[in-house]
Amino acid sequence: MRAIIAILAGYIVGSIPFSFIIARFVGGVDLRKTGSRNVGGSNAIRTVGFVPGLTGGLLDVFKAPLVPFLLNHLGYPLELQFAAGLAAVIGHNWPLFLGFKGGRGVACSLGLLLYFAPRELIFLLVIMGISMLLREAALGAFLGYTLMIPFAILIGESRPTIAFLILLYFILMVRRVSFVFEDRKRGLDTKKAIINRILYDSVEKVKLERPL
Repeated sequence: MRAIIAILAGYIVGSIPFSFIIARFVGGVDLRKTGSRNVGGSNAIRTVGFVPGLTGGLLDVFKAPLVPFLLNHLGYPLELQFAAGLAAVIGHNWPLFLGFKGGRGVACSLGLLLYFAPRELIFLLVIMGISMLLREAALGAFLGYTLMIPFAILIGESRPTIAFLILLYFILMVRRVSFVFEDRKRGLDTKKAIINRILYDSVEKVKLERPL
């Protein structure tokens, strides 16, 4: 029962759409109806400004490890901390408070990696940084998360940590692919939609996109 409560707590905290709330409070803007229509920090920055958008993005980053941090200090096992953290990412992607239509989970995942796997986070940020310089941010995120798993194996991470990274990767990719259903309703080719969503997180190849 305690494990179920911990996981539900992670999901509920992850469901709190901080960027959406700040954009609504500061600019009276519904992020679901403007810009990229993403409820993450990147759309908030473009819509209501750098400071409020960044604030929302940072809150989305640090909400993910909050429940795992508390569980750690209460003496709960690492595996349950992992589960609660992953539940937070699921909550961000499919939030209870926004009709289960949320962000991409990248911001939340960065918070989890900072807490659980800082070496993998540095590896990921290097790849994402290079990709942003090349104007391929979304593709860089895909490559970074994909290569992060063999990197973790190479540096000798524990099996639970590697399993956590694989599950995190799976959640992020499922969120990207989930948009294919909307693409098909618009008459787009399924194969092309899947490729664009996985590689570029977009209907078509879009540069400078920063999925949060």
